[in-house]
Amino acid sequence: MKDQIETRPRPARLIPSYSDSEQKVTSILLACFRIVPDFAKEVLQEAGASISKSAEINCYTEIVFKKRANPNKKSRPDGLIFVKSRNKVWTAIVESKVGNNCLTQEQIEEYLDIAKINNVNALITISNQYATIPSHNPVEVSNKKLKSTDLFHFSWLSLETKANLLLTNKVVSDPEQAIILTEFIQFLKDPKSGVTSFSQMGRGWREVSLGINKGIKLKKNDVNVEDAISSWQQFSKFLSINLSEEVGQPVNEYISRSRSKDYRVNYQANLVDIIDKNYLDVEFDIPNAASKLHVIADFNRRTIIIEMSLEAPKDRTYPQSSINWITRQLKDLTDKNIEIRANWPRGICEMKKLASAFEDPLVLVPEGIKDLPRTLDVVQIIDLAGKFSSSKAFVELTNKAVLDYYRNIGQNLRKWVPKPLKSKKRNKNKEKDNQNEQNTNPFWLPPGIGSN
Repeated sequence: MKDQIETRPRPARLIPSYSDSEQKVTSILLACFRIVPDFAKEVLQEAGASISKSAEINCYTEIVFKKRANPNKKSRPDGLIFVKSRNKVWTAIVESKVGNNCLTQEQIEEYLDIAKINNVNALITISNQYATIPSHNPVEVSNKKLKSTDLFHFSWLSLETKANLLLTNKVVSDPEQAIILTEFIQFLKDPKSGVTSFSQMGRGWREVSLGINKGIKLKKNDVNVEDAISSWQQFSKFLSINLSEEVGQPVNEYISRSRSKDYRVNYQANLVDIIDKNYLDVEFDIPNAASKLHVIADFNRRTIIIEMSLEAPKDRTYPQSSINWITRQLKDLTDKNIEIRANWPRGICEMKKLASAFEDPLVLVPEGIKDLPRTLDVVQIIDLAGKFSSSKAFVELTNKAVLDYYRNIGQNLRKWVPKPLKSKKRNKNKEKDNQNEQNTNPFWLPPGIGSN
């Protein structure tokens, strides 16, 4: 591979001399990959690399390939990664952006062409933009360009979170490596690094929100609709990162297999929801939580709905006993405006304030119902009113509401677990032993006989 590079490649430095912010942060990141193998593995395995304990990782910056799609254009990707495991070598071109600089379709497709000509396995893009999963990209590119080269995307904030979780869970045991990773995190947190957090929805979010509020029918090919969906997908990823930081474990968005395989399928699913139902939603899979955490942005009502759905107990005699089971879990909750939704057989649903269910569980039991509920949902509805269409206020208020919901409610909910089955054999043996005792004990008398 090195003979395919026009100029001598520069090894990625932990303390680079670059004045350019993108070159500097890329060099530091790639140097951390080389020095902290656990960090490299955590990131690069999501990009298709197989990294064993004996793998050799080398990273370079400012790469100019001899073979280019356009020989007259001296393209210079920000970095190149080599991972050598046994007799197999995996390579990836890295292109990064910081600040408000965004990736472009033209540049990505150009680097995909370079990767194809030089037999590079993958192109990794990094920016302050977000993607649902690494195999999705915030920029749409031609399918033809992806036939021979894989494309992956990471936000700087997601890389910071991965590094943070490795330290939190003490995966990096080497003290010097831990110090380096800590310094890398502190560098990314500095505004001068060019790394920024997600702070506002795109312009399309406001336009779509105001349009729906006025009763305007959305169109599938509207650029504002596309921008609103893109903003929601990036915001959803931002929420998953914040939830990961909150619980100290990776929290992922839960999407179907078909949607995870193709970002276009994922986009189309969101498009149908916003066009036909005027809402967008996302589910988060939180480790060990009682259920997935569901967040819904309802454009019609200008509300955010946060909920978790639990399977109702199946070992209760009366339906109100199931209601008591869920309210007991929320007895210490100060906000009694939380609502409980009971979903009954035959599609019957009842929803009441938690305070009402505390006072009388029968308020959630429809008249004539003797069956047990199927599921019980703990729901919080937040009316954002005019702030729903505010790009910044929506992000700030929704992010706070989701984290508060998990802190105050989600982490306290417990799944219903059936009681262990009793051994029939043991019960039969016990009955048999009692019978034998009656037959063999000459002093045995029926209860009540022989006592004064």
